[in-house]
Amino acid sequence: MKKNQTYLFILFAFIFCASTIDSYAQDQHFSQFYTQPMTTNPANTGYFDGNYRVGGIYRAQWPFAANGQFVTYNNFSAYADFSFLDGYLGKVDFMGAGIYAWNDEAGDGNLRTTKINATVAYHKGFDKKGKYMLSGGFGFTMVQRAVDFKNFYFNNQWNDRFFDRSIPNLEQYANQSRWYYDLSAGLNMHIGFGTKYVLTIGGALYHINRPKDSFREANNRIGIRPIFNASFNGKLSNQLVLNAQFIFNYQKEAIETSIGALLGYSGDNYRSKIRNTFYVGAYYRIRDAMIPTVGYQVNNTRLLVSYDFTLSKLTYYNKGVGGFEVSLVHTGKFKSKNIVKKIYCPKF
Repeated sequence: MKKNQTYLFILFAFIFCASTIDSYAQDQHFSQFYTQPMTTNPANTGYFDGNYRVGGIYRAQWPFAANGQFVTYNNFSAYADFSFLDGYLGKVDFMGAGIYAWNDEAGDGNLRTTKINATVAYHKGFDKKGKYMLSGGFGFTMVQRAVDFKNFYFNNQWNDRFFDRSIPNLEQYANQSRWYYDLSAGLNMHIGFGTKYVLTIGGALYHINRPKDSFREANNRIGIRPIFNASFNGKLSNQLVLNAQFIFNYQKEAIETSIGALLGYSGDNYRSKIRNTFYVGAYYRIRDAMIPTVGYQVNNTRLLVSYDFTLSKLTYYNKGVGGFEVSLVHTGKFKSKNIVKKIYCPKF
């Protein structure tokens, strides 16, 4: 009991210190960033209890905030990653490989961003039980951005009564669609405490090659985006599991910090092999939104639903409408006689 209190004290002290960091801007993001691990750090690829993991997440940002229509910002991502060479590279070493697709659409011009990403990671253990592991990963992304200029209104299209989009807009854009590639890399350190707790601390760099992003062929380069992540997973009892996460993003003076936790409860059912877990928790995107989250898991398949309640001055512009998000994740193991790794942490 004393050890449990010590670990919980460390966790809440960590949360308190992190909450003092300022946040000034909001970038593309998922509130449930922990359900799409490869988008926050390529070193997360393949690091889970099992052989494969598939998932998807959908976000509607400020739905119905503009003229009662379901517009503004819609975001969807799906992914799959695998672990392999378990036990062949060392007693606890293994590798991971994965792929994810990301698509979002925003605004009157239907500004669309489509990403196809491939990641690979190596997980190195420093002891026989895997209590101390270092993960390194690399990601390669192909990005397409497109916009429909015909949906915009320009000054020269005003005919003294209304905007007439049949009048040429005379805008000097080079194209309405373009492709570029993007590079990312990251590291994670996993530290096990006792037999029920694990702390993960890591960081990643996105847009390492600083690709150009402009429809006018201007020299507009995307800023390098460092991400710092941390998580604490603890099995408090046979029925209770605590999962806490923290993430910090910085890009061209824009800062975004999110922190929170989920508490999972599993009832004992000795007559059935089915294990049901109920999740409840909340996350806070500092100076921006509070995000209550609920979920339900059957064996290795988990569904989470969250909603952003805007707390910043943006409430005036989004008419109090936040962001709805839903995710579905499944992990599994292949039926074979090969060695199957055991991740040193409680299941989530």
